[in-house]
Amino acid sequence: MTAVSFNQEVKRSITKSHWANLYNTVYQWCTVNDDSKKEELYFNLKRYFERVATKQEEVFFLSFVFLCFASLTWWFNQQMREYHDDILLREFLKRYENYSNASRKIKNIFAYMHRYFIPNQSPNDPKKIRDVFEMSLLVWRHICWQSLGGRVLKAALAMVDRDRSGEQADRSLLAALVRMYTEIGLEEDPLVFYRREYRTPFIEHTKQYYIKGSFFSLSFRFFLLFAHRPTTAQQTESDAFIQQNSVSEYMKKAEERLAREMMTASYYLHATSHEELKHALEEVLIKRHNDVLQAEFQTMLQHDKEDDMKRFFNLLSRLPDGLTLSANTMKKYLKQRGEDIVTEQASKLKTKQALKNSVPLIDSLLELHKKFVSFRFVSFFTFIFLY
Repeated sequence: MTAVSFNQEVKRSITKSHWANLYNTVYQWCTVNDDSKKEELYFNLKRYFERVATKQEEVFFLSFVFLCFASLTWWFNQQMREYHDDILLREFLKRYENYSNASRKIKNIFAYMHRYFIPNQSPNDPKKIRDVFEMSLLVWRHICWQSLGGRVLKAALAMVDRDRSGEQADRSLLAALVRMYTEIGLEEDPLVFYRREYRTPFIEHTKQYYIKGSFFSLSFRFFLLFAHRPTTAQQTESDAFIQQNSVSEYMKKAEERLAREMMTASYYLHATSHEELKHALEEVLIKRHNDVLQAEFQTMLQHDKEDDMKRFFNLLSRLPDGLTLSANTMKKYLKQRGEDIVTEQASKLKTKQALKNSVPLIDSLLELHKKFVSFRFVSFFTFIFLY
């Protein structure tokens, strides 16, 4: 196990006779009419796992320190400096995979103990005798993850940021990290552990990423790499994007980001977290700028910006009551347009003879009706009718 855990070359695999001897040793210990002997064997194995995990943690920590110092030297090139977090994440996950694979093989050797001793142990026993593989994962969690989890999470979030910015990132590493979080959360519901230790920080980091403006300004992103605390300038960067560009451009970017984030969510998060990510994105990309979007809607109507109105509806319909204000705006606009047409034509229809030729009035009203019952606005009118 030690060789496999440390990714060392194993010159020869275990022979069938050797495996049978190990299995037989476990069998003999477990058939002794003395539970203390079985417990002694179990906890000897646990101490072995602890020694291996401790050594893994020490070696990984030394690698982390080396890369930190190396990144300050002249020979550590810029590309290596930017991707040293990826190197650390890859190394950590490789060691975890090797450790867990070796643990599974050891569990097979202890198969007899699993069948006749471990199932008879009370789950309320303070000694906490459990499945050998589960025990090995808990050892990893309490030693390796407890010490290195914060650095690993930071490296993962940095990789996510680079992926969002269009740089190269190995998404399979992030998927492997998510699997690790769901596997080592054994002392409680594994998803509870995953949500607390990974999903919650991930969602908060995602919100800050868009609030601070990494999405809106590439030059600003490089400043964020060295910033530790958000400033007012950071918090209003997305507002500045809307001010410096059009609302139409913002809506296009918001749509693109929403679609891309949900497409990559299968790598970043467990399937149960996709809805939480969706709500977080809608909060920072739509709700936070709702007033600006609503104010622009009147202009969209006046200038017949059909594509923008369709995009506006698709975005705002994601929010509870997101279309309530715009529905009122549209009602008032249609009412005013109808009244303007009637007023304009009424000045021309002052005689009975003129009233007989009221085709322009009817045509104008029909044109207004035709325009706003087109396919693009069916969803809007459905909402207005229900509202």
